[in-house]
Amino acid sequence: MTDILWADPSKQITSKYSPSERGASYFFNRRALKEKLRELNCRALIRGHEANTSGFMKVFNGLCYTVHSSPAAGDEYYVAAILLLDFDDTTKLLTGHAVYHSTKGNLEHLREDLSANFEEI
Repeated sequence: MTDILWADPSKQITSKYSPSERGASYFFNRRALKEKLRELNCRALIRGHEANTSGFMKVFNGLCYTVHSSPAAGDEYYVAAILLLDFDDTTKLLTGHAVYHSTKGNLEHLREDLSANFEEI
C-alpha cells in the first residue's frame, strides 16, 4: 500500500527503481512504468499525491500524469487541477482534459472553468 501512495516517477534514475527521498517507497523510471502498464494492459498511469506548482504534470511522453488537486501543501501555494475523463462512444477512446484553478478563485469561478475552459492533454 505504501508504494501505491508514495512512489514517484523520475527521469533522472537509470535503474528501474531507486529509494525515494521521501523516506518511503521508491522512484520509478520510464522503463519500469512501461513494463507495468504492459503487464496490466493499461495505456497510462494517472496519479496524485505529489505537489507541483502547475497542478498538472505529464511525464514519460504521456505514460504518466500527475494531478495535484489542492491549492496548498504546507506553506506552499499552487494552482490546483482536476482531470476530467470523457468516453467517446464512436471511437471507444477515453480522452482527458485538465482543468486548472488558482487559490484566488472561488467556487463559482471553478464551476465556470468546468463548463467552459478545458485544456486538452
